[in-house]
Amino acid sequence: MKGTCNIEVYEKLLVLSLDIFIVLCTYLIAYQIAWFIENPNLGAMLGNHGSLNLVPPFVIFPLTIYIFELYQSDRWRQNSRLFIYISTAVISGSTLMAVCSFFAPGWFVLDRKVILLHVLLCIAFLYMVRKLILSFPFAGDFKKSILMVGNHKLLSEIYLLLKEKYAKHYSSLTWVKPAQNDAARYGPAGSDTFHQLNTLVESKKFSTMIFSKDLLEIPDIKHLLPRLRLCGARIYDPYNFYELLTNKVAIYHIDPSWFLFHNQGVSFNPKIYLKVKKVFETLLALLLLIATAPLMGFIYLAIVVLDGKPVLFRQERMGQDGKTFTLFKFRTMTVEPQKGFVPAWTQADQTQKAITPLGRWLRMSHLDELPQLFNIVIGDMSFIGPRPIRPGAAEILRQQIPFYTWRFAVKPGLTGWAQVCGEYGDTLEGQAEKLQYDLYYIQNQSVILDLLILLKTIRSFFFLKGR
Repeated sequence: MKGTCNIEVYEKLLVLSLDIFIVLCTYLIAYQIAWFIENPNLGAMLGNHGSLNLVPPFVIFPLTIYIFELYQSDRWRQNSRLFIYISTAVISGSTLMAVCSFFAPGWFVLDRKVILLHVLLCIAFLYMVRKLILSFPFAGDFKKSILMVGNHKLLSEIYLLLKEKYAKHYSSLTWVKPAQNDAARYGPAGSDTFHQLNTLVESKKFSTMIFSKDLLEIPDIKHLLPRLRLCGARIYDPYNFYELLTNKVAIYHIDPSWFLFHNQGVSFNPKIYLKVKKVFETLLALLLLIATAPLMGFIYLAIVVLDGKPVLFRQERMGQDGKTFTLFKFRTMTVEPQKGFVPAWTQADQTQKAITPLGRWLRMSHLDELPQLFNIVIGDMSFIGPRPIRPGAAEILRQQIPFYTWRFAVKPGLTGWAQVCGEYGDTLEGQAEKLQYDLYYIQNQSVILDLLILLKTIRSFFFLKGR
């Protein structure tokens, strides 16, 4: 999985491993304490299915810990906030464990004493380990030493991002720019710039190097890079490193060839993946429609009583391959949409004033999107993909943002990579940033990425991160 997480992957894997170790150990200790007198034998303690009883906590607790954003170290610094999040995550995980025990009593058994003891022990140890990690000076061992070479415009953007937003992910950052009077930029080998570069490279202190593509045609650079690669250095061009760093595509710097040669060897929209995704999503949408029918009935009545009819909001949106369809949502505004198209980012204040109190809550909780399950069943939408947009807006954005029509290569989604990766204002710049994330998803879509988006969506829903 590419993305910002790769920069700190070792840190996250370490914390995840410690979490699993703590959850399982405190689980066993809770069993031991609760039934020490009656069942001191570990095998008997685990029951008929032995170590299989460890599977639910092994799966459930890392997921609940992730949903409560406890793999983000910025949440660890405030003691009270960290304690509340850990407590809520562990209690949620224990509740799911109890549900498993209720529905599979012959396979997985939990005693109330065990649950209580496990909650207390798990909260204490998870809290202490995170505070210990913050105080232990080992993080530098996982950080990158980065060398940037060239005058490419995107390198300036990468440099600012690294300095302002991702400083904690690297231990050193060096940028070598070619002198204007260097013949062929870095050649011949006797030039001052190449001598500087060669000295830095020979020092072997850089684990990550970013070279402008135009430098790859220089003979001395051509001979240097393979040797670096064999020595274990990671070498990127600015486009790929930007994508790795931000989880989005640099749309203002790439050219059409990026869509042809990026991720070579990876099938674009693989048929098996698309067929399995379609069947799974249709079944899941039907199940969710059944499960949420009482909730949608309650929302229907609340809108009728508080705001009157109509209850549903219908609007034409653009789908895959530019085909239009009717999108369904619960109505959240007091006024009907204008007949003539006006871009949302030019009337943000009017839109906010028109939202009803109930509609504001529905938007914050994303419950106004529930009727779009019908769009998924019909086949107009997918669970995951770029958010559907009005045809009028699409035409305006197509003229102002490069590669905008590429977002219609896949079905629009109920949620998407852009929605879980950031908050955007109703501006043209915000629409451009959404496209950067959407193109990243289109080029990297997979089952793993879909699952990650679903988990992030659940987390956003839980914390009421509305739009």
